[in-house]
Amino acid sequence: MMDWEGQRHGWGDSGEVFMLGLMCLIMVALAVWLIYVLGRRDSKLENVETPRQILDRRFVGGEIDAKTYEVMRKKIESQTT
Repeated sequence: MMDWEGQRHGWGDSGEVFMLGLMCLIMVALAVWLIYVLGRRDSKLENVETPRQILDRRFVGGEIDAKTYEVMRKKIESQTT
């Protein structure tokens, strides 16, 4: 930076370029981090199973029998309507 007499003080032009580059790097890093965080949150929301999907998965996996499946399915359907 120059004063009124044309003399340089402080970091000069190279310091200004360095600070500008540093600020740009920080802005880019912040943008990348924000996109990463928002992307992770959306992908977690997509993996949430409904109660019916959980019940179906447990029935297919053999965790519950057909009678229990029917009772629980009717209970789920009555709660959602």
